[in-house]
Amino acid sequence: MQAAVTEDSKEIFVEAMEEQEELPTAKKFKWKDRIGLVDVLAQECADSGRKFETVFNSIRISQFAYYASKMPVKQKSKLKKEVQEKVKEILYVRESADVGDVVRVPKYKDNPLLGGYIRDGHKLVEAVITKKEIIASSYRYTVKRISDGQVQKGNGHMIKSIVSRAADGQV
Repeated sequence: MQAAVTEDSKEIFVEAMEEQEELPTAKKFKWKDRIGLVDVLAQECADSGRKFETVFNSIRISQFAYYASKMPVKQKSKLKKEVQEKVKEILYVRESADVGDVVRVPKYKDNPLLGGYIRDGHKLVEAVITKKEIIASSYRYTVKRISDGQVQKGNGHMIKSIVSRAADGQV
């Protein structure tokens, strides 16, 4: 009987010790979920358009770190830099054209001498994006011209403007 009680008490004691090891013994700043905080701050900055400081003060940081009020200045500046990079990335993805969007592109034709494409005139034609893929951290688009149905490929510089979004129900 006592052996069973001691085994159970040992297990409870070990679990309690593991929980105590998770909490920092000294009242020092320590991360719980740094990446989660960066994501939350970046989403809020991108959605509302507010600066880092105002968003940082409006979000409860104690969910992401122990003793958040004791965050060192160095940690905060690194966090700010990461959040700003993430915000730029989020805004870039939001601004880029998606599959199904109607865009204006220069009309290209095949180059028989060198291969690839050359520009056919200076007028822009409307096209629908059929495929979007990421190659080496940049987008590569495949578009189908509305006027003649030809397919052409290019990067984001090929797209001069977005006429209508697919989400708007225009396409």
